[in-house]
This record gives sequence, C-alpha cells and structure tokens, in this order.
Amino acid sequence: MIRLNCTNCNALLTIDEAFAGGVCRCQHCGTIQTVPSTAELANPQSTGGKKLFERKMRADGTQGSGLDALAEVLSSSGLSGSGLTSRTSSNKKGYSLPPKNTAMVPMLIAAVVVIILLLCAVIYMATRGPAIETRVEEVPVVQPAPPTPAAQPVATPATPTAAPTPPGTPAAPTPAAKPKRSPKFLGLAISEPSVVYLLDSSSAGQSTFEPMIQCSFRSIESLEPTQKFQILSWHSKVDFVYPPHAILPASPTNINAAENHLKDAYASGPTDVAPSLKKVLTLHPAVICLATGKSLQPNFADIVLTEVGDTNVIIHCFALGQEDTSGALQKIAQQTHGQYRIVTAEDLTMFSQSDQ
Repeated sequence: MIRLNCTNCNALLTIDEAFAGGVCRCQHCGTIQTVPSTAELANPQSTGGKKLFERKMRADGTQGSGLDALAEVLSSSGLSGSGLTSRTSSNKKGYSLPPKNTAMVPMLIAAVVVIILLLCAVIYMATRGPAIETRVEEVPVVQPAPPTPAAQPVATPATPTAAPTPPGTPAAPTPAAKPKRSPKFLGLAISEPSVVYLLDSSSAGQSTFEPMIQCSFRSIESLEPTQKFQILSWHSKVDFVYPPHAILPASPTNINAAENHLKDAYASGPTDVAPSLKKVLTLHPAVICLATGKSLQPNFADIVLTEVGDTNVIIHCFALGQEDTSGALQKIAQQTHGQYRIVTAEDLTMFSQSDQ
C-alpha cells in the first residue's frame, strides 16, 4: 500500500500500489493529485504528490466546481488545443449562434400555398355534383320514297250526307285508340298459343287471392285474339272455372264472360291441386301459370310432376307475398322448362290495378 498526505488538506491517504504513477482524488476535500511512481517511492524526497485538481474559491466568494482548476492544469500541460479552457479566463469569448438561413422562408411559404391549392382542388372535385352527360342521338337518314304511279280514278258509291249540325252544338269527341299491350301475367311474357291460369283458392292464401284473380283478368285482356285461355281456381270441392270445359280465344266477348263469372270467386278451406290439374291437362294447353300464396309441402312438386307425366306442357310458377321455402315451385318450373318468380305483396297490388 502507498501512503501519502493530501496536498490540500494534508489528510493521510492510503492507495493501492496498482495506482503508482497515476492520479487519485482526496476523499476528504476532492483534490485530484498524482500518486508517486515506484521510482519516486524509492526516493523518499519526492514522495509528495502533485496537485492536479483543487476546488478553489471564486471571486464572488462561492466555491468553484473544480473544473476551472482542471482546465488550467490541462492548459498548462499543452492540451489547450482540445477545447478545454478556464471558465474564469479573462480572454473568454462569448458563443454566438450561427446565422439563420433566411433563404428557405420564401420556399416554405410557396410550398404551403401549393398544398393549400391542392387541398382546395380535391375538396371541389369531391363535393361538386355529377357531370352532366350530353348525349347526341344519331338521327336516321330517311331515304326519299320512290315515285308512285298516278292512281286511276275509281268511282265510289255516293254516301248519305249527315244531317247538318245545329249551330252552337259542340262536336262529339273522337275516342282515342287504346294501345295494345303485350301478353303478360305478373310481368312474365306469354307468347304461347294457349294458356291456363291455375290459381290456388285455399284459405291459407286468402290475402293474395283477390288481387291474384284481378291479375288474371288484366292478363287475358292483354292476350291476342288468336290466343286461347282458361282461368281455374283449384279447390278440394268446387272449382271456379271459365270456360268450364274448353279453352277459348281471347275475344272481347269471352273476356267479359270470364270476368263476370269469376268476379264472385273466393278462397276457403284446404285445396288439392291434383284433380284440377288433371282436368287442365285434358285440354292440352301450351303453358300453365300456377300461382299460390300459401306455404307448400315438399311433396307438392311430386304430386304435380306425377300428373304432368311425359307431356310437353310448360309450367310457370309464382310465389305470392312470400318465397317458397319448400323448393317445390322451383323444382316444378325447372323440370317443365318454365320460370319461377317471387311476387311481393306490393307488386301483386300494382299488377292487379294497372297494365302488366
């Protein structure tokens, strides 16, 4: 162990021999000083350590941190180039901030203005209304008709002259021709030469029966005079049917007779489709429009397809007011090359009150 006295407070310090030739700090006053080397220990006259750091009193009476003295020691040792100088040096120069780069300010302002303009453009494009498309329809060129030969005068029999109308009598209005509608039932086109409307009259579908009957009236009114029809509401006991034993052309007389005969039809009790379908198939119609407003059993399709057999009749199926969850109507339409449609209550009312 090396023993030496502090150069400042003269306190006895005990230091390990491994620190010989190095520095140490006094644990009493904090002074940094050198530890004698082994050569100096051999020479007792130089056993005193050199003071490297000592806390000194500042001019204002406060005790310094010791860094000022350490800076002076480093300055005297030739290490002043490292940037450590005395904080109490009279040649201390104030630190000045680097000059601000004012050339960047206009560029920043310009960038902010560009960003604002881009945002305004995006907002305008997002909030403006849809563009109005201008469609230019191509007008077909009408070719001039070839000249027709001069018509020969034809003698026509004299027609009786109508009695003169008294002055002040208004002229009778000319009835406007009603446009002919294309044959449809519940929105589905009917182009076949003969059609039978097979309508369910069970009490389970009572809410849809009356508008369903009206829809069949609107449909036969749209048929061509050469197309034939029959309306039959199947029931387990009594069928409401017209014409009763045949399918007849859609003439105004037959249409009025059908509407008068079926206007008092009603829905009641359970129904069985098999007997009514068997009667319809004896008339050999081209298409059957089967409509019901009740929930069906899964075996309903087997009953209908068994009666149809190997005939070529097309059966269009309509579920009124609700979807057919049993899948029976879909199966019938698929196997007879017909179509399956779901008609909502709103659409059913619309079809019953207007042209289809």
